Amino acid sequence: MPKPPMESDLLIELYQCTSEPAGWTPFLNGFCERLGVKAAVLHGITFDGGVHARSFWRVHDRHSDIDAYNRLISDAGNPRLDVQRALLGTNRLVGDADLFRRAGEQRDRAHIEEREAALGMGNFLGTLVPVAADTYYAIALHRDAGDRSEYSARDRARIEGFVPHLVQAARMCHENVRRQAWAGMLEQAVDALPLAAWIVDGDGIVAWRNGRAMDLERARHGVHVAPGGRLHLGDDITSGLQGCHRIGGVAALYAVIRRLGAGPYHLVAVTEPDRMPGVSAASLRAYFGLTEAEACLAAALVGGSALETYAQARGVSIGTVRNQLKQVLAKVGVPRQSELVRVVLTTAAALLAERLA
Repeated sequence: MPKPPMESDLLIELYQCTSEPAGWTPFLNGFCERLGVKAAVLHGITFDGGVHARSFWRVHDRHSDIDAYNRLISDAGNPRLDVQRALLGTNRLVGDADLFRRAGEQRDRAHIEEREAALGMGNFLGTLVPVAADTYYAIALHRDAGDRSEYSARDRARIEGFVPHLVQAARMCHENVRRQAWAGMLEQAVDALPLAAWIVDGDGIVAWRNGRAMDLERARHGVHVAPGGRLHLGDDITSGLQGCHRIGGVAALYAVIRRLGAGPYHLVAVTEPDRMPGVSAASLRAYFGLTEAEACLAAALVGGSALETYAQARGVSIGTVRNQLKQVLAKVGVPRQSELVRVVLTTAAALLAERLA
């Protein structure tokens, strides 16, 4: 039997879901109505080299109660997702008669059908499409509870015509969601650093900035974005001038500009020495196993304090402070105070804005 023509309006709605994940449920609602089924679930699964599938991504229509499914059945309790049985549906539509073929398997079939009936679901039809090593997208359709009628050849042909598009759209959507999540995490990571950062194109037009960069622009300490979006550093430094630069006079800013890869984009990073966070004593205790007194001394030295000034502020003798310094140098594993400062300033505690409590 030739396949019926593809419903172009459904395909348009389907591929809109790749960039608008909230559209999956309305799309699957319409998909079910066209096919005369009650419920449709599309999910990515992996067997993790084991014997049972695990879902890593899932979308569904309005009738599919996933919370109830997890309570009554769950992926681990679904015999259709046993690896040997599930793989019977690879690249072909299968029903329970195909998956539970042997006499000893009828108890498993009765169990899953009974649990699904409690969820309002009837006759099952599904397929499994491989997309990578041990990674698949599965499509599961159900009629209404109590409806054990078979799917017609026409129904199957319509579903088969949609399967490649469903899988392609699912992969695109899942990848978009992952990229957005990674982008969000990377922005948070860059915002945690004690520097203002911009990414600019070859004309110096800002393509991205972090929160510290926006704060610095508002403060107008020699850094501003001109009408049109071009970043300017002081009066004579354009954002395409690679290298290290000092911006301003006494209260200077320090900038580094470097090209990102082979393309036209540059990273511009600016620090404000007066606003650089100190290194907390709590961080130094955690990193180097210092005592409270030793950690306080190390933090003060990194912050620019002299031994004599620190001793006076703490109300202890200079000899006591020198003995503490010897202990700090031994624990950090450096021979002199200048090396201590260098090591501490290159720890993650010094580079990240967030501090240990």
